[in-house]
Amino acid sequence: MVSVTRIIKRGVYIMEQNSDTLNEMKKDYSKIYRTSKRVKMIKKDGTREEFNVQKVIDAVGKSAYRALTKFTDDEKEYICKKVVERVNELEQDEIPIPIMHNIVESALEEVKPIVAKSYRDYRNYKQDFVRMLDDVYKKSQSIMYIGDKENSNTDSALVSTKRSLIFNQLNKELYQKFFMTTDEIQACRDGYIYVHDMSARRDTMNCCLFDVENVLTNGFEMGNLWYNEPKSLDVAFDVIGDIVLSAASQQYGGFTVPSVDLILEPYAEKSYQKYIKKYLALGISEEVAKEQAYKDVTQEFRQGFQGWEYKFNTVASSRGDYPFITVSAGTGTKRFAKLATISMLNVRREGQGKASCKKPVLFPKIVFLYDENL
Repeated sequence: MVSVTRIIKRGVYIMEQNSDTLNEMKKDYSKIYRTSKRVKMIKKDGTREEFNVQKVIDAVGKSAYRALTKFTDDEKEYICKKVVERVNELEQDEIPIPIMHNIVESALEEVKPIVAKSYRDYRNYKQDFVRMLDDVYKKSQSIMYIGDKENSNTDSALVSTKRSLIFNQLNKELYQKFFMTTDEIQACRDGYIYVHDMSARRDTMNCCLFDVENVLTNGFEMGNLWYNEPKSLDVAFDVIGDIVLSAASQQYGGFTVPSVDLILEPYAEKSYQKYIKKYLALGISEEVAKEQAYKDVTQEFRQGFQGWEYKFNTVASSRGDYPFITVSAGTGTKRFAKLATISMLNVRREGQGKASCKKPVLFPKIVFLYDENL
């Protein structure tokens, strides 16, 4: 009769097991099968450890589990016997791990070839990861001390960019390992194809036509804080800049803000009305107040676009590079929409930098939309 044992831990019922299972769990093959001499294993990190055949049984047991099978007691004893015999046949007292793997695989081939394949595949899997991490380490050393010029949008002199580039190298290796087929990898190595942005494809999407207008309307939440809708043009420029850098960090490739002239138009109108009230309160005539208010809005447009050019070209995103930002304009027909487009083009034409040596910046790229019907 087989007895049943209840396993209870800290008052909580875990499982029931019969006496045969418990005896199997308690069985230690290292006490039954021992080598005729003292043998040490040379581990991968160079350390030494006493040979223990029980560890072999534990390892092949995991391989059998992955192959959806298990060993009988006789099969386990045969494996122990074969492994110990072959270790005894070796003339050396210290055995490297790769040689031990070969001995174990040979014994498994005689007992259960399907488990031998599982054991071999898992070993190759670990070797692939060792190689992968070695490649990442070599690349990280190159990035740390030499830099990286693969992407002109990244400044590898920045610590944040160095970290991002090292992470991207790991992500690239993982993408090749788990998402690309053998044929695709071979085609890349042979130069027939080139897969762009392998470091980012696992996580997010490529390119975005971002609806900033919808985000701004009635306010939004970002970084666990609520942003109210801007009530002036200068605040709108600042908030849009924050939105763009934050959103662009969550994807890769180009990031486009369409129709900025139409987006900024209502906030220019708010600033315009605010300035008129300000000047009227000072006793200035309505005509002069409107004229001066328009000049102030023009100056806000100029400073806002100037601020964008500095922010988008000097502040790296959290992904470690300067996002490829594009803005479009040209379809607005009202005065402030037109003023937005004219101001943006004038700021770009003048460039940034010292007064004596200004130059045009890279971002944002400007797309002027021409419609002959307007």
